[in-house]
Amino acid sequence: MKALFSAFVVLLFGLSLGLNAQSYNPPQEGVNENSLRPVHPSDIMFKKGVWRRIDLREKQNKGFFSDQNQISKIIIDAVKRGDVKPYLNDSLMTRISIEEFTEKLQLPNTGGGGDEGGGSEDFGGFGDAPDTTQETASSNEFFAKDIVLMDLREDLIFDKQRSRMYFDIQAVGLIIPGDNPLMMAAGGVDRPVCWVSYKELVANVFSKDKTAIWYNAQNSAEHRSLTDAFELRLFGSKIYKVSNPDNKQIQDIYGADKTGILATYWKEAELMEYEHNLWEY
Repeated sequence: MKALFSAFVVLLFGLSLGLNAQSYNPPQEGVNENSLRPVHPSDIMFKKGVWRRIDLREKQNKGFFSDQNQISKIIIDAVKRGDVKPYLNDSLMTRISIEEFTEKLQLPNTGGGGDEGGGSEDFGGFGDAPDTTQETASSNEFFAKDIVLMDLREDLIFDKQRSRMYFDIQAVGLIIPGDNPLMMAAGGVDRPVCWVSYKELVANVFSKDKTAIWYNAQNSAEHRSLTDAFELRLFGSKIYKVSNPDNKQIQDIYGADKTGILATYWKEAELMEYEHNLWEY
């Protein structure tokens, strides 16, 4: 009898804990819906918006731009399939249509031939023709290999609940550089293609597309998913803007000369120093 009573008490206690656990739902108001791993605003002690430019031609970034697995190709194909939505800017508020997106990829009208695609600097009209299986472009579009600039919009967040700093990537932007020969002939100005949600990329593309890999040049048995590559910060980048009241880029504040270039490195060092100083106390 005593054993039965004890079992009954334990059962009641377990049910009580279960009900309490089910009834507790942490408040989610104000959580950033574009965050892959959102932190509740009440847990954010420090936050800075950071904008980075990644040049995929740089040696450190070659893993994101391997033959047939260029990240620009993966994103363009995903947009055309409808797996991710294209946006006008990094706020991810204003959608653009597929027609507008395709128009951004069109070769500039410079009065020249126009059906050689975008791969001018890789083939220059000589040698073997490119393997069309690795290109996303039609004959009047830039090839993915021509889209060698990529922007990241991220939040640097210190989560006081977990006592750690996070780089919370929000959006990824693709840019056709102004120094592309065809763009040079049209004025030499960078052309933004679109922005996409990083959260959507991870959920709908990076986790499903087998070609969405970071190529490990040192060990072919250790390629990484693009999600891992971003989480491990395997890319090289330069900060071009940190959130400020005037919404100005660093070179708008310090100038486009040597001082402005050095200021991009100062900002990187400032953010690292802030994180370091958190552990001084």
